Amino acid sequence: MTTLRSLAFNLLAVLWTAVLALACAPLLAGRRGAAWAAGAWAWGLVELLRHVVGLGFELRGRERLPDGPAVIAANHQSAWETIAF
Repeated sequence: MTTLRSLAFNLLAVLWTAVLALACAPLLAGRRGAAWAAGAWAWGLVELLRHVVGLGFELRGRERLPDGPAVIAANHQSAWETIAF
């Protein structure tokens, strides 16, 4: 079952990437459009992971973030965290 879900996720992720790339091609010329497209792509992948693979996440420590600008340094264990951030 794990293999089937992994294959389904990979297929859907490639399709999501292709559809979004074609639909958002005009937006990529501007900085705001590119940032929106990147956010939409990452959101779509996280949703696919949640629904197809069953992967969830829990956000902890947000109350300890300062009100102003801050640098967050993460000890990455996988590429998933890069997409989720």
